[in-house]
Amino acid sequence: MHRKRNLSSLRKDTRIKLEKGTSVTPLDYSLALPGLLEDMTKEELAKEIKSNPKEIDRFLKRFKVPNLNQCKEIRRILDERN
Repeated sequence: MHRKRNLSSLRKDTRIKLEKGTSVTPLDYSLALPGLLEDMTKEELAKEIKSNPKEIDRFLKRFKVPNLNQCKEIRRILDERN
């Protein structure tokens, strides 16, 4: 089964722009986190998505993916930045 790439390529300022109308997996949201961490600390991001800094580390290392509520919060932050 071939899976369509859901995120556009990185922009020059390394922020990720999400394409509208496509399905995005929790792994795609964890791939978007490094761009968010350029403007905020792990603690701030953890507070925004109702998590903790250790869990953010797990998302970054791909040991864990965000749950549905965390994905919604990450999407909200990305939408505000774009």
